[in-house]
Amino acid sequence: MDPACKLESAIKRSPTNTGPGLDDIGYSFVRYWWKEKPDCLRQLVDYGLTNNIPYSHSAEVILIPKADKPRYDIVKSWRMIDLLPTIAKVVEEIVLIRIAGHVVLGETQFGSRRKRGVHV
Repeated sequence: MDPACKLESAIKRSPTNTGPGLDDIGYSFVRYWWKEKPDCLRQLVDYGLTNNIPYSHSAEVILIPKADKPRYDIVKSWRMIDLLPTIAKVVEEIVLIRIAGHVVLGETQFGSRRKRGVHV
């Protein structure tokens, strides 16, 4: 699969029910950008992948207190949400697509497989 198809596939796989990332860019904007100027977005992603842009490695962690915990000085009393740049999440999906093309997961492997999650 050529890089343009991987980028398009990664954008199509992106969720529709999430807020903007750390960069304040939402997936809806990325989809619009891809529809209007695919070459521009492709150049940005290619530049980021080849030049190791530092902003793509940053994240903001938000701590949310869990309900009904007796003490909030214990780590288990908090839930963490990592806010990543949206373009970095699209690039993550491209890397996942590339790896999935080379790794064969057996039928006994359920982790990291689409529609094969295990619910307890």
